[in-house]
Amino acid sequence: MSRLEIFVRKNNKRTNFAVAIGLIKLNNSFLKEIAIKDDAKNAVFSLVKKFKEKGISFSEIVLSGTENYFASTPLATHVTVLKKPELFFPDFVELKEEASKIKKENKEKYNFYKTKTKPKITTKQLGDRAETIVANYLKSTGHQILARNHKTRFYEIDIISTKNDKIYFTEVKYRKNESRGTSFEMITKKKLEQMTFAAESFLKLRKDLKEKYSPLLAVASVSGENFTFNGWFPLS
Repeated sequence: MSRLEIFVRKNNKRTNFAVAIGLIKLNNSFLKEIAIKDDAKNAVFSLVKKFKEKGISFSEIVLSGTENYFASTPLATHVTVLKKPELFFPDFVELKEEASKIKKENKEKYNFYKTKTKPKITTKQLGDRAETIVANYLKSTGHQILARNHKTRFYEIDIISTKNDKIYFTEVKYRKNESRGTSFEMITKKKLEQMTFAAESFLKLRKDLKEKYSPLLAVASVSGENFTFNGWFPLS
């Protein structure tokens, strides 16, 4: 009967697989096995299975870490779990180094376990995409786009466009969902006052446009993850 020493390098935020490496002394020789799985428990169990398939028996298992993966198995009474087994069993120093090396070498290969998350979209990117959809709609209906996302220290206008003898100042509203009200309902009295101030301030600096076109405020609505265009209409 022999002692099986197992060092396990767990998966973490950077790597989504675990490495278990085991060493068992047989007479004057050593037998080593390696298992790589999606989590530490599976790696350890796979390692033990490899030794058993070779017909090797052992009376004791020394496992690195803090968790006894064999707690609910017949092997439970034969297991010793040590946080730093290398302090008691010198062979663990080599096992630890080898497990780290194996994990580093296989990081990219086994990263298929990782669920890739979508990059976070900023509020500005959401707004820009919604504005693009509205601008394309206005173009398709005969508008000429004069400016988009026009900003000054005092005001901001999403889209400025002209059609026939009118100049439109469009406020684009985007909502991920409209369960708490539609985008159109976001045009409050205060918002309307801000839009009016922005349009009047813009035209003070562009007298050529003020003389040529009649100003109108408008609102457009875009919603949902698919950026559905819900409509555009003048407010005055």
